[in-house]
Amino acid sequence: MVETLLDAYEHAIRAGDSQECAEQFVIWQNRVASSLEAAGMVDEHKIWSKAQDSLNFYADDSSFPAQAESMKAMLVGILGRLNEEESTEFQERLERGHPNISPLVRRMNHSLIQEDYPAVLHASASIFETLAKDIVNTPTIQNQTLGGFFDRYRKDSNLPDELLDYVKAIYDLRNTNPLAGHGSTLTSSLTRKEAVVLAEITKAFVRIEYLLREEPTQPNS
Repeated sequence: MVETLLDAYEHAIRAGDSQECAEQFVIWQNRVASSLEAAGMVDEHKIWSKAQDSLNFYADDSSFPAQAESMKAMLVGILGRLNEEESTEFQERLERGHPNISPLVRRMNHSLIQEDYPAVLHASASIFETLAKDIVNTPTIQNQTLGGFFDRYRKDSNLPDELLDYVKAIYDLRNTNPLAGHGSTLTSSLTRKEAVVLAEITKAFVRIEYLLREEPTQPNS
């Protein structure tokens, strides 16, 4: 089983004869496009789609794209940009919260693009645990797992109980889903749809929690 998009590229260009390579390469391109779209990377998806439309082919003996390596380089660049700071409202709000959340969000986004859905779940649970420790802000819970102080987080959080129940469910799922929290010989059943929803909900909950903690601006008298 091909585990990542970069692994999938290597698989495609070594698939067999030129015709088979071309077919696998087209599948790989579409897979990358779907992953970028699922991760909400609109600009990157547009750039990738435009590059797909302008691919050149060898004129002699194959239908394998001559720009295969350039497409790989483009993907590497996109993945690298996930490590850069985002100039968005979400990033600005994160900067007012705990600094450990930002790299976890980038890790979650990176895992989504790489189609590593258990890693998306793992990163989501880590984000929630970090968020909870920041909200409770008590030294005695810093070495505890989220399950060990969740009742205290529920008390201190501004999130509605229904959302907090979801946070707890994600944390519990991380501990039982294969490869998300512990080693396993089983295969995770997480789908791309579930991972996309999870990633977006995680970021939304972080925004809501920090937004509700901000003191409202007093109108000028």
